[in-house]
Amino acid sequence: MAEGTTLRYDDLPLADFLAALGLRERPGLLPEPTALKEACLAAAWSPVAGESSPLTLFLVQERDALTETQEAILLVQGEGRHGRPLRELVLRLARFLRGRKIPALFRIDPRYGLLVGSALEPLDPAVKWDRPRVYAALALTADPASPSLALLEYVPPSQQAAYRALFVKYNGVEPARPGRLARAFRRWTGGRTAGEGSPGRLTYGMVATLGAFLQREKVENASLSLIFKGISAAEAARFVLDPGRATFHPSGHDRFFASLGELA
Repeated sequence: MAEGTTLRYDDLPLADFLAALGLRERPGLLPEPTALKEACLAAAWSPVAGESSPLTLFLVQERDALTETQEAILLVQGEGRHGRPLRELVLRLARFLRGRKIPALFRIDPRYGLLVGSALEPLDPAVKWDRPRVYAALALTADPASPSLALLEYVPPSQQAAYRALFVKYNGVEPARPGRLARAFRRWTGGRTAGEGSPGRLTYGMVATLGAFLQREKVENASLSLIFKGISAAEAARFVLDPGRATFHPSGHDRFFASLGELA
């Protein structure tokens, strides 16, 4: 359980938050972005004409214990029956991010490939059907040796060629190998890895960029939930965000999900 007070805002209208960002030149009206731990954008989209389906984007931060690096991860969750249009949506999202100078590389799952929980393009031949929900993960980094991406050693030898092909197909670069151990060894010996030095911290700019993407996709009923750490009730009383959607917790309650297994 994480230490420190937790301030959560749940189901804020996304448009209201984007408008509040215009007040950032007036200090104290929004929490400091350094306190932001996780963000969740939810909306209804139309993967098929005339049909509405839930779409959720999670922005989270993860720290790798072995390399002591922090990563910013974007997870995009949708319904398994809409795997093909969801794949096209996350590809558009990756291009959208890169076009705005936010690096992004897909995590290719050692079993499922691009979409975890989907039978669309699995690496494991035992995968035959879609789960009710599926998700894709993007590490906001340009480094394929990032801990969440360097997974080749977890792929059975017979499937490594297929894994490499999928990684190159969706990321345009070769997967790192041997991954975590090599990255840790370079750190211990004083070497640097590509892209190292980026703190992997979430920013309001990332949230705004995702909001802009959802607006371009013409989603409906877009909302935003935010988790902050170390914010006092006295500080929060000055914020312009709706206090009726805020809750305080002395500790914990600082994750939208406990494990990735909950997303598929």
